[in-house]
Amino acid sequence: MAKCYMTGIEVDIEDAYLLDRRVALSHLGELKSRIRVLENLIRNLGPEDTVKIRGKERRQRRLVSKVIADALGQSFSYDSLFVPWPRFKLDRTRWFLKSKGLASEFGESLAALDEAQLEQVAALGTAVLRKLDQPPRLPVHLRLPVLAGLCVAFPNWQADTISQMVRRLMTGESVDLQGIPESGQRGIQQIRAAFSDAPPPDETES
Repeated sequence: MAKCYMTGIEVDIEDAYLLDRRVALSHLGELKSRIRVLENLIRNLGPEDTVKIRGKERRQRRLVSKVIADALGQSFSYDSLFVPWPRFKLDRTRWFLKSKGLASEFGESLAALDEAQLEQVAALGTAVLRKLDQPPRLPVHLRLPVLAGLCVAFPNWQADTISQMVRRLMTGESVDLQGIPESGQRGIQQIRAAFSDAPPPDETES
């Protein structure tokens, strides 16, 4: 019999194990190497930079091709280090809805959504924001009324339909609120109010 070092429990010597120090040191060396690779990736690809996307410059984390992402990601068996651009935009929209929307006047409508519905709204909202990213651009402070207001109210609408409604509101056109869910009415009212006098200055994406 022998005692387990970690628990003090007696075990049959035939069932006892010892650390293979050679293998452990080998794994430690691999981990240190991976840490150096990760530190290098964070140092070079983590910071935001001025990048050009669809002909327009914006502040964004540095981009790499799929070939580079696949090659670098193969070194790590856990969650992928790299995310495709469309998925990044979708994840960011969903995060925005959860972090900003739930604490806003749209919170009650958002809280009623399950994960699948939230994913649907985030996908629709991402498509709508992409269309509204063309001049005249939607001011940053109106993204929440569009995402948590209109996209929650009309999850089955096409992105073109919602973006065209927003464009009309931006030019001062009226929209009939009859039959529109409460979150949609709030979104429309906020967008309309922002353009009722002089439009607020356009803000670039940070």
